[in-house]
Amino acid sequence: MKKIKLTDNKILFTCMFFSLLLLLLIPSIRLLKDKPIFPEDHPYYHLKMSEYIKEEGLPVQEPLIGRPYIPQPYHLILAITNPFLGSLIIPLLCGIISLILFYLILKELNLNPLKITTILLTLILSPIFIFLFSVSNQYTLTITLILAGFLFFIKDKKYFIPSLIIFASIPFFGILPSIFSILLLLAYSINNKEKTKYFFAVFSSVILILLAYQIPLLYHYGFPNSTKLINPNILINLLSDLGSTAGYGTFAVLLSFVGLYYIWKQKKYIITYALFFLLAMFSFFIPEIYIYLGFIVPIFAGFGLFYIIKKKWKVDLIKTLTIILIVCGLLFSTLSYINNTSNSLPDQKTIKSLNWLRENSATTDKIFSHHSKGLWIQTISSRPVVLDSRTYYIDAIKEKLNDSNTTFYSRNLEKTRSILDKYNIKYIYIDEKMKQGQVWTREQQGILFLFRNNKTFKKVYNRSSIEIWEYLKQND
Repeated sequence: MKKIKLTDNKILFTCMFFSLLLLLLIPSIRLLKDKPIFPEDHPYYHLKMSEYIKEEGLPVQEPLIGRPYIPQPYHLILAITNPFLGSLIIPLLCGIISLILFYLILKELNLNPLKITTILLTLILSPIFIFLFSVSNQYTLTITLILAGFLFFIKDKKYFIPSLIIFASIPFFGILPSIFSILLLLAYSINNKEKTKYFFAVFSSVILILLAYQIPLLYHYGFPNSTKLINPNILINLLSDLGSTAGYGTFAVLLSFVGLYYIWKQKKYIITYALFFLLAMFSFFIPEIYIYLGFIVPIFAGFGLFYIIKKKWKVDLIKTLTIILIVCGLLFSTLSYINNTSNSLPDQKTIKSLNWLRENSATTDKIFSHHSKGLWIQTISSRPVVLDSRTYYIDAIKEKLNDSNTTFYSRNLEKTRSILDKYNIKYIYIDEKMKQGQVWTREQQGILFLFRNNKTFKKVYNRSSIEIWEYLKQND
């Protein structure tokens, strides 16, 4: 049997082809299933803000929620282009560019073709990679810039100025990407002493700009008073196979530990990899770190797969079957994530109900629903809400969450009315998911029981398991 020779062109173009194919699957499947092209709720936030900026300019507060607006470069890019088309095309372009940059970084680190192939394979089959570059999100530009800055940093000194300029822009994307950038450069510079002075130059610039930009924000708005609306189960947040929207595949995590073992045996760059392992431990407490490790974990996993491929086995058949099982496991995690995201809400029933709400209510009518519906209601219905899934800087967030839960589960009419009056609620939006475990687990539970009072509540919409109730105030 003729041995396949891995060449630079074959590796890069094959990976680009398959990554493009995978990144197009989610929007393609959603279109084929007659679903809105954007899944989940956060793409609608970015669409709402970029459209607002394009029409009205930068706001002081986010419309329809009353939360201070912290400018995001991603919104500005979308606003400069076309917000809708940009939300589709920019992540895809950044995905291909990021893949090329990552490949060039691996080449610059003098890894052999097989190691590069195993690393790129685990990257492309990572649910985080699919999330980053097929779903509109604020991390898309950040990750691409960090990769570009790092590539210039590790190359010849004549590329240092572009690297410095790129990393100097990262503080405008947030505190966490700035810290990650510094740690990334530190991890590299530890083993490359000639880069030490360049590291301190970047470090000083990033810190100074970060302080200059963030201190005024902290002075005006204080620290984000966010209550995390995430599952407290660490494994669920970590693994996409258990439902995480941006987690790792189970096989990739297992391969990462094999890769760590391989690195430990090689006795090379142990401090560097230990630093990233420590950062991974912190991601248990700050889930957003998962995103920034999305191009680091595949390196560990790729080393793990490389070790399994190169290791001498007593029975070649078992080795072959093991490798096939691992690749199938990686592929399963990816396809499982793509399937879940492709089938996620909103669907056409959701869009029709929210369009009805926009056409049959006043612009000032406030809508009460589960926080996961808040961004859809704001973007599609153009109506204000009490809460959405972005809880940063929302005033009295804990009080609002407690009042929302009380309203959902209370069968006391007076208590419910007092909370609805407190937030000036006009309509209550309920979909099928809320009635099937997201909020309630049985019929006539909480406010569902109170809906029988037709002097207080009037059903104004009831189609496809979605209900909209009008709250009739006592003075109406």
